[in-house]
Amino acid sequence: MKENLSGADELTIRIRKARLSVIHLKHEYEVARPSMTVSPTKMNVLYAGLANPLSVSVPGISQTNVKVSVTNGRIEQNGQGYIIYPDKVGVESVVSVNAQIDGTLKNNWNH
Repeated sequence: MKENLSGADELTIRIRKARLSVIHLKHEYEVARPSMTVSPTKMNVLYAGLANPLSVSVPGISQTNVKVSVTNGRIEQNGQGYIIYPDKVGVESVVSVNAQIDGTLKNNWNH
């Protein structure tokens, strides 16, 4: 028996016997629900006036295809992570994460 994966949702199994030659099976599946992780790497809160390191990951998506933004401040990419600089004390900062999949920004998560 030989398995040949062709496309994300099609599996072709070739069975080498006299009576059966090819069986085509189509099945849709989802490995895991889309998810993301946002984690302050040094502190549990964000401090205005300080550089706040932040780790952001989206499983299954290259970091180059992840877009991160924040309210109440600015964000800079720093190596593999990000640095958030909140503007105002006592105002919530919301981190939004989008993933570019097949040329389109998808999966808007807020944390």
